Amino acid sequence: MRASAGLSKDIVEGLLKGIVEPDIVADRRVICGRKRCRIFNVRHHAGVPWSLVEYYFNLACFYRARGGLHAAGRALGRALHYIHDGAVKTTRDGHDKIEREMDELVDKLPDLCKNEAVKRSNTAVDALCFAYLESRQLIERFMAEPQPSRKKALMAQSL
Repeated sequence: MRASAGLSKDIVEGLLKGIVEPDIVADRRVICGRKRCRIFNVRHHAGVPWSLVEYYFNLACFYRARGGLHAAGRALGRALHYIHDGAVKTTRDGHDKIEREMDELVDKLPDLCKNEAVKRSNTAVDALCFAYLESRQLIERFMAEPQPSRKKALMAQSL
């Protein structure tokens, strides 16, 4: 990803940090029963946790609106991480193998996806195309969000 793609250097630096962060610092959720509550790590290899993707997308927009471009990039990176890991259907040993196969195909994007179905899959091409197209849509949404003027962003930071 390049700053010339329309994202500032601060956002790109944050994004590169945020995209690996969920494997280092897991997101957690609390589930309460009748007698007690338990804390669990969010499983992100079992499918795309869309509510978490949307949460981080909204957080990225929030930070950017207040001038926190690095933090916006980190939140956007976390959202992209969940899309990428969720693109591979399997949660077993095959997950890492499919991801390695996807890494070998990245140079063929976007042409590789022109005639491919967009779906989560256990095949590298389908999973890569799903991740690519969903990621592209998320970044396009982020870019389309209205940005406040520099003066409004500075005012929001002071609140």
